Amino acid sequence: MAEEFKCEECGRKFKTKEGLRQHTNDKHPKKKMEVTSRSRSRFKLKLSKNKMILISLISIIVISGSLIYAFGGNYFSLAQVGQPVSQDFYFNMTGVNDSTLNSVGIGSSEKLTPALFGDLLTADGKPLVLYVGEESCPYCAAERWSLILALSKFGNFTGLKYMLSSPADVFANTPTFTFVNSNYIISYISFQSVELKDRYGRPLQMMTPDQASNFSTFKLPGNVPFVDIGNQYTLVGTQYSPNTLSGLSWNQTSDQMKDPTSAVAKGIDGSANILVSAICKITNQTPSSVCNQTYAKLSPT
Repeated sequence: MAEEFKCEECGRKFKTKEGLRQHTNDKHPKKKMEVTSRSRSRFKLKLSKNKMILISLISIIVISGSLIYAFGGNYFSLAQVGQPVSQDFYFNMTGVNDSTLNSVGIGSSEKLTPALFGDLLTADGKPLVLYVGEESCPYCAAERWSLILALSKFGNFTGLKYMLSSPADVFANTPTFTFVNSNYIISYISFQSVELKDRYGRPLQMMTPDQASNFSTFKLPGNVPFVDIGNQYTLVGTQYSPNTLSGLSWNQTSDQMKDPTSAVAKGIDGSANILVSAICKITNQTPSSVCNQTYAKLSPT
C-alpha cells in the first residue's frame, strides 16, 4: 500500500509529502513546514559549485593576462623554447634583401674594436669567427640576431633552436636563438660558438683551451657576448639595445627586419652590416656578390 502523509491538525491525508506541506502552509500557517534539509543541502551545494566556477574563470583571466604581459601577447613563447627553427622561418629571417641592408647602413649599431695585435685566427684553413655567450644573457640574445644574419651571407646554419633570455634578468624573455648543437656549413669562414650558461644561469658548455686563451686575451672576464672576427676585430657586448625587441615574437621581429625604417631593422640589420664589413676584410672581399655591396663596405671600427 502506498505511503500516506497525515495532517496532524485536521487529520486529512495526502499521497505525497509535498502535498502535505502545501496544505499545512495554506491551512495551518502557524505549523508552516520548511523545505527539507536535503533540499537545502542541494541548494547550498549548487551555490558552492557556481562559486567555484566563478573563481576558476577569474583565475584563468588573471593567468592569461599575466602571460600576455610577460610575453608581449606571444603567450605561446615558452612552448617554442628549445624547439628547432624551421627552414621556412630561417630563410625568411635571413632573407633581408640587399636593398634593405644598403638602405639601413650602420643604423643604430655600435662599431667594433680593432684588434691591435695577433695573426689572423683560422680554423680548418679558413678565417675564424668565435662567439662566446650565454643563453640567459639578454645582450647575447640581441646580438645573435645580427650575427646569424651576417653569417648567413657567408654560409648557412642548421640546428638552430628558439630561445628566450633569462626571465629574471633585465630585458627579461628577449626572443632569440641558441647555438647549442647547431652547425654552420658551406662557408667562406669557420664559426665556433660557446654558450656558457643555459637560460636559467646553469653551466652549459665549456670552452676549449684555445678558445679560453683567445677569450681571456681580448676581453675582460665575465663580459658577454664576445665576438672575435679572425683576431682582427672584436666585440664585447651587444651592438644595439635588447629593448628594441621588447614585446616582440620571433615572427614579428623577423618581419620588422625587412622594414628599413623600423627600430628593429636599424638595430639588427645595422649591426649585421658592420659584422659583414669586418668579415669581408678577413676573407679578402670574398664572396664578391656580398662584399661588393654598399653595406659591406662600411668601416667596421
